[in-house]
Amino acid sequence: MIFSYLYSLIKNFEETSVNIITSAPHTFEGFYLKVNVYTSDNKLLLGAVTKNFNLSQGIFSVNNFNYKSILSPKTEFSVRSGYYSMLDAGGFFPAGKYIFEYELYGIAIKPVGGFVHEKLCVYAMQKNIEIFFPSVLLEPADGFEFEYEETRSMFFAWTPAMVMDNSADVTYELQIYEILPGQTPEQALNSRNTFFTERNLRNTFFTYPVYARDFSNNTSYAWRVLTYVNSNPIDFSEIWSFTCNSESLLDNMKECDLLKVEFTKTIQGNINCYKLLITNNYTGSYTKDKPKSFKINVHNDSIFSITGGVSNGWIRVPKKIPPHTIDGKWINKEYIPNGKTTLGFVYLGNSTTSPVYLTYEWLNKDEDVICKDSIPITEGTPLCYYDLGREYSDTYIELPDNPAYAGLNVQFLNQYASVENIIFTITDIEAREVVTSKIEKNILINSITGLNRISINLDDYKLLPGKKYLLTVSDYMNNYYLNFKIPSRYEK
Repeated sequence: MIFSYLYSLIKNFEETSVNIITSAPHTFEGFYLKVNVYTSDNKLLLGAVTKNFNLSQGIFSVNNFNYKSILSPKTEFSVRSGYYSMLDAGGFFPAGKYIFEYELYGIAIKPVGGFVHEKLCVYAMQKNIEIFFPSVLLEPADGFEFEYEETRSMFFAWTPAMVMDNSADVTYELQIYEILPGQTPEQALNSRNTFFTERNLRNTFFTYPVYARDFSNNTSYAWRVLTYVNSNPIDFSEIWSFTCNSESLLDNMKECDLLKVEFTKTIQGNINCYKLLITNNYTGSYTKDKPKSFKINVHNDSIFSITGGVSNGWIRVPKKIPPHTIDGKWINKEYIPNGKTTLGFVYLGNSTTSPVYLTYEWLNKDEDVICKDSIPITEGTPLCYYDLGREYSDTYIELPDNPAYAGLNVQFLNQYASVENIIFTITDIEAREVVTSKIEKNILINSITGLNRISINLDDYKLLPGKKYLLTVSDYMNNYYLNFKIPSRYEK
């Protein structure tokens, strides 16, 4: 920890890098550094010893790239613990002048066995420390993407640096570096790919001038702010980046040409169950066109359940489907991957209005709609399922006066699981006679939600128009009921 603090005080200035020059081959097994910090009157404050490392012939530099690995301490000691506590708590030395001393040791093998530690050289430097907190960048936000036209008036802002001396003259230098392909923002700065610099800024904001060099399309840039106190460079802010992109590839496209949706019936026998498959064919880098989430909305129907489909890297909202839900949303933690993705199986409820259609939206990371379209689900009269009740009721359902409804379609939801078959009975209420004996029938199963659906062909039981009947369904644990009436104009 000490070495990290020590080097952080000098890491930003090239002239204070520690260079170790090996001009000839050596026989040492390894090397290490001992670092001491003294007050201006040569009183030892802090000291530490690095891990052992190897040196080859040439120049070895302890710099901003490798100091964390080289200056990883093997042992630490403190003469004045108060200073160590201050470093540990705040990360900085008290204001004052300090001497940093670096001692290089070589490790050699004794002829009789064992090792000898030989001091090879000593390097010392003096550093004047002031109480200081560097600027914090505000905008453009880290990773922000501009359209090309927006970069002509780009606005930069940062917080003021905190200096204890109120009389000090504080100025800023804005630095912008071009990030070459394959580089990180830090590598761009260290490789000196300087794009733009503005010095002697007294305000903590700056508008990129129209006379300055134009930014390039599809290019990323790193930027930071250097603070000067009394014309002396003190410290840098953190490093942020932004990207200038060309026009959206989807601006002139029609109805999601690259973003496809398939909503198809499954082969499970349940005509209200659909497989939801999306295809992302967008391969560009423009963030506003990269889909991150997908949303559906059902019109003239409701979603009863959504099962199966994606898992890792996805979030579905809502996780559990409440009654009368009409929409659902899938969000990827990164971006929706290229190619085909199955989002699961969507079970619709009772469709009593025609037509039924599905509206979908592809959204980017800012929740802006990339494209929107709709898919028709049903065109004719949809199938209607009536809900069975756990308790007997005097309420009657009159079946539609339509030959297409010769079947009675009912559903019930139990609390444990769906079943494979049931027993049902139809009773003539006025005559108090059982029209059917106990008939066993297979049902349409949705085993995940406990939803059970039955289709009964009324033509098989010679029910009379205008009469009231009671349907009783048993799943061998509970009974479920529905009163219904055949239309008086209904003819077999």
